[in-house]
Amino acid sequence: MSSITPGRFAGKKDLGVARRIFLKLGEVIKVKEDVMDAVTAVSGSGPAYYFLFTDILEKAARACGLKRALARKLAMATFIGAAASADATGISMHDFVKKVASKGGTTEAALRVFKQKGLERIVKQAVRAARKRSRTLRKT
Repeated sequence: MSSITPGRFAGKKDLGVARRIFLKLGEVIKVKEDVMDAVTAVSGSGPAYYFLFTDILEKAARACGLKRALARKLAMATFIGAAASADATGISMHDFVKKVASKGGTTEAALRVFKQKGLERIVKQAVRAARKRSRTLRKT
């Protein structure tokens, strides 16, 4: 995923050239410049968030007795499968969570811990910190 925004001297032709270049790498979206720092915080830094959470999930699986290779394969395949499912439908992430969290089940137990420990608050703070840093770097 690449995000592009026209600079003040860029015309339609320039934007078209940039789009064609980045299409070689994957999907391209055009965004307004005032949200580019947020895009950087989510999409530019996002792969590290995925790697971190996958690493943590792998370590948790190993702590529960799974061998390293199996723990890694399960953690990675789970995220890849979940992303593919989400991409293939129009269901919101919130509704997906509700669909896979059976009342009184294992997923609900884990989600309760995430909520109690403030995972959503932590992730929002991290993304805001990345956006703030992007703004600072852009100004230098």
